Amino acid sequence: MRRPYLTLLLCHLLVSVVKLPAQNFTSARAGTILKNPTPAQIKTPPGITTARYANGTIQAAINSAPSGPVDIFLSCGIYLENTVITTSDVRIHGQERGCVILQPADPTLPVITIDSTNTGGIAFDEVSDLTISCPFGTTCADGLKIMGRTDISQRNDFHKFSRLGVYGPFQNGIDLAGRTIWTQFENLEVEWARQNGINIASAGTTNELTFRNSRSAWNNGYGIYVNNTQVDLANGILFDTVNVEYNGQNAGLHNCAGIYLTGVAQANIQNSYFEGNCQGNTADNTAAEVRLTGTFAQSVNITNSNFNLQYGEGGIYNDAFLTTGSYSGNKFDTSSNNFTIYIATSHAQSGVLVGENFNSNPIVIADGNGATHVRMLSPFAFDYEPITSVNGNSVDVTTFNGIALYYGPYTINSFVGGHVGQLLNVTAGKVSGHVLANSAGGNGQIVFPDGQNRTLNAGESLLLIFDGAYWRPIESAITGQARYVATITTTAAPADQVNVQGITDTSHCLFSARNAVGATFTGAYLTTGNGTITLNHRVIAGAIFDVFCSSN
Repeated sequence: MRRPYLTLLLCHLLVSVVKLPAQNFTSARAGTILKNPTPAQIKTPPGITTARYANGTIQAAINSAPSGPVDIFLSCGIYLENTVITTSDVRIHGQERGCVILQPADPTLPVITIDSTNTGGIAFDEVSDLTISCPFGTTCADGLKIMGRTDISQRNDFHKFSRLGVYGPFQNGIDLAGRTIWTQFENLEVEWARQNGINIASAGTTNELTFRNSRSAWNNGYGIYVNNTQVDLANGILFDTVNVEYNGQNAGLHNCAGIYLTGVAQANIQNSYFEGNCQGNTADNTAAEVRLTGTFAQSVNITNSNFNLQYGEGGIYNDAFLTTGSYSGNKFDTSSNNFTIYIATSHAQSGVLVGENFNSNPIVIADGNGATHVRMLSPFAFDYEPITSVNGNSVDVTTFNGIALYYGPYTINSFVGGHVGQLLNVTAGKVSGHVLANSAGGNGQIVFPDGQNRTLNAGESLLLIFDGAYWRPIESAITGQARYVATITTTAAPADQVNVQGITDTSHCLFSARNAVGATFTGAYLTTGNGTITLNHRVIAGAIFDVFCSSN
C-alpha cells in the first residue's frame, strides 16, 4: 500500500529521535540494563532499581556471573553498543519496541551478532521488543547478524526474533551467514538498508526459517534475498503474511526482485503482499516482485498473495533450471506491468502447476524440445504435452489433457490411456497435414460422426472427450484436407522461394499483398514443388505476401 505521508512521518521521527552525527554517538540516553530481573524489578522505575541488578552495558550483563540462561531487560533509552552473543539461552528484550533503541558504538560492526562459529554450538537465543538503528549520515555494518559454521554441522538453532524494527543505512538489515536452522522472525520491520533488507546468502544449512507478520521495504537492494549454495539446498523456508514493497531502489541492480530465491529445495510464500518493488530498475523487463532463478528453485509454492504491480515490474518470474511448485489463489493488480507470471524452465524433472489466479495471464516459454513443464489447472487451461514423434500411430495421453503436435506430419489412429470423461485438446504447432484417422480400431480410436478422417493443420485444434472406448469430438476448427500458410518477402531477383513441409506439386495456392509495395505488383504468380512454394514476379524488392495453400 502506498503511504507517502506515513513514510515522511517515519523519516522525521527517525531523524528527530535517533539521528546522530556521523562520528559522534555521545547523545545516547542510557536506559537501565537488568540481568535476570523479577517481574517486580522490571516494573520498578529505573532510578530506584537496586544497584546489584543493574549492569553498565548489555555485553557486561551477558558476560557477568553466574553463567547459564540469561534474561536481559532494557528499559526505554538509546544504547550505543555492539553486542555479541556466543552462548545459548540468552534473551534480550526491551521495555517497548518504540522506546528502546540500539545503535552501534562501532559502526563497522553489527549492532547485535549471534555467533556460533567459535563455540560448540548454541541455541535458543532471543531478541525482542526493541529497535536497531543506524543513524542517517552514518555507514553501518549489518543491523542483526547470525553467524554459523559452513564447514561442519555445528548447532546454531532455535533462535527467535520478534517485535523488532531495523532501520537505517545498514549494509543489510538482517544477515544470516552460515548454518541457521529452526529460527523464527515475527512482527519484524526492516527498512532503508544499503543492500538487502533480509540477506540469507550461505554455503551452510539454512533450513526451517520462518518469517511471519513482517515487512521489508525501501531497501536499496532486494527486500529478501535467499541464495543457498550448500549441496542439500535450503529447506522449509516460510514467508507467511509478509509485506515486501518499494525495494530495489538501486538502478544498477540486475535481476531485481522484492523476494529473490535460488538454491532452494522447499519454500512457501503465502498470504503476503507485494507492491512497487524495483522502481529503480525496470529497464531489462524482467524485474519482478518474486524471482525464482539459478539452478534450483524446487517446491516453491506461491499462494493467496496480492501483487500490486506499479512501475512496469512483473509479478512472479521463474527461469530456474530445475523448478517445481504451484501458484494459485493469487491476485494481480496491474498497470503498465510486463507480465503477471513468467515461467521458462528446461530440466526434464521440472513441473509447475498454475491454478486459478485473479487477473493473471501466464507467459510460458517452452524449452528446446517444445516442453513447457507447466500444467494449468484453471478452467480450459490444459496441460499441453509436446508431441515430437509418434510411434505405431498412437499417442499415450494418460497424464495430460492437451497435446501440441510438433514436426510430422503424423497419422494418428488412437489416443491410449484415457479415462472416462477425460477431455483432450489436440493442436498443431507449425506443421500442417496431420491425419486423425476415423474408426481405426481398438480402444482409444477416434470416431467422427460422418465417418471421415480429419486433417489437422498449423493453428487448428480439436477438442475430444473419451467415453471409455472411443474419443468423440466436442468442437473443432479443422478441415478435411491439409492447409498451409506462408509468408514471402521479395528480393531483387525474379523469383523468391519458401520451404513449406507437406506442399507438393499438386497443391493449390493463393496469395495476397500485405504491404503497399506488394499492392503495386501485377503479373506475379505461384508455382509449387515438393516442399517449396515459388513466387515469380517483377524485380522489385520489399514486397510482402501472405500465401494460402491446400493439399490439392
